[in-house]
Amino acid sequence: MAHPAGWRNSPLGRLRHSGVGSRIALDGGLRMRGPVHVRPVLGAFAMTITLVIGAAACSGGDGKGGTGGKRGATASPTSGGAALGVRSLLSTKDARVELRSLERVAGKAVVARFRMLNDRPEGFNTINTEYAGNTEFGNPVPGLSGDSMSGISLLDGRNLRRYYPLHRSDQKCLCSPFSGGLDLDAKSGIDLFAVFPNPPKGVDRMDVLFPNAVPFLDVAIKDTASGSVQIGGETVDLAGVTPAKPVVVPVTSTVESRTQVEGDDGENLSVRLSADVLFALNKADLNAAAQDILRQVAGRIDRSPGTTVKVDGHTDNSGDDSINGPLSERRAEAVRAQLSKLVTKSGVTYQVKGHGSADPVESNETDEGRRKNRRVTITFQRPPEPAAAGAPAAAGEMEKNPRTVIGRAAVSPTRPPRVVEGDWLTKGEAVVHSLTRDSAGNATMVWSVRNDTPGSTYNPRNGLTLEPDAKRPGGVDGVRVAFDERVSRALYTSTGTLSPDYGENDQPKENGETLVSWGIFRIPADVKTVTVQIPGFQHVTNVPVG
Repeated sequence: MAHPAGWRNSPLGRLRHSGVGSRIALDGGLRMRGPVHVRPVLGAFAMTITLVIGAAACSGGDGKGGTGGKRGATASPTSGGAALGVRSLLSTKDARVELRSLERVAGKAVVARFRMLNDRPEGFNTINTEYAGNTEFGNPVPGLSGDSMSGISLLDGRNLRRYYPLHRSDQKCLCSPFSGGLDLDAKSGIDLFAVFPNPPKGVDRMDVLFPNAVPFLDVAIKDTASGSVQIGGETVDLAGVTPAKPVVVPVTSTVESRTQVEGDDGENLSVRLSADVLFALNKADLNAAAQDILRQVAGRIDRSPGTTVKVDGHTDNSGDDSINGPLSERRAEAVRAQLSKLVTKSGVTYQVKGHGSADPVESNETDEGRRKNRRVTITFQRPPEPAAAGAPAAAGEMEKNPRTVIGRAAVSPTRPPRVVEGDWLTKGEAVVHSLTRDSAGNATMVWSVRNDTPGSTYNPRNGLTLEPDAKRPGGVDGVRVAFDERVSRALYTSTGTLSPDYGENDQPKENGETLVSWGIFRIPADVKTVTVQIPGFQHVTNVPVG
């Protein structure tokens, strides 16, 4: 099988073509021959992590490397035992990834181990950008390398934080390196790993997000006192490594209704209230409906551990800002005055500001966009989260093939806005395969779209990302999960939704092809069924939450 340019001289390429016991260069600096012992320094502490990577896992079964071995790459002896979960690779048929373990080493860092397997009769090469975390949806993720498995991440769903692999001070990732892609022979496998920052005390389960696969949910973190982890058949010790600043990014959940939009980033809660519901046109006097809405917000402020409340008023771009600016400030002040009467705890201070039309959240080109821009936003420290009901979700046995079906819908007769006619479907089907809530209250939905339109393509960038004017990134932002007159949108970070990357590397689906996708949505514990809204398709109703 042909390798991409530079493959043989890449870290994994040198490993594959070296044979057992050969000298292997890692990260352009550390060299090993057989077992090598390395002690990393992670922040202010020192820890020995033994990462065992078998040469057999990366070379031909004949021990000579290349693709000519009778068995190809074989499983390492230390990769035995049951996997915690198995996922199919979304873009590669008959390939899968096993989650082998998730371990907290000496209470200092978390190590995830995987095995990627090729069940096909021929080899394949995966594209490195699918697994590198240095860009997502075409957006840079600061602090991540582009020549490693730095795209693997852990989700702390309760505190809404996404953890990426640790990097050394020279920006080399403490994770499996590669260059030019990952190369797998027929019927072969390779062991992979990533070392993550330790999550806060009390976080003993996390969702594991492996690029190009459906997430592993509610994976228990196993504590290991020995300070060592084995992967594969040989020992690689990492010595003298001082990590750069850990890359832990906030994740935001959004739940909308006609009257308000609630955003939660794990630290602060923002309640965006529609000015059309609170006030009459061009007025700053609260109406009767506003009292009940603000009473509910006041109750949450009372439960908040913080004592500062920000109240920001906004308008659309209609009229002149010489009028809009003062109007937005008077409206914010009216909300503050009412909250100060309703909030019962003492010591609360309010920060009030009017912004006029200067900070829109949607395009002002449509009536709906202008309606959303007329708002008053109340921001305060997030109240403590109640414990989610129910047992943790299973990390995931082998996915059924074909996948289960819990709901389906045909193409909608109405084409979504922004989508050009030749780039959309007239025949096809959307199928919901699963909707599984984890112990943090976030539900991962897996769905697929089949293109049955002759001569057309289904472009996920157009089909699943529909709001470029909104202050939200791409991904599956156009997909909604609706319940009780509310709508949940996919969890997202500053670089995109937590979902497959449909940025620069999207793969449009031709007639007869199917695209499988996923997203994570905040769904309250008391919600049992939802309606799924996939752009361009009729709504999928009565979808059960597992």
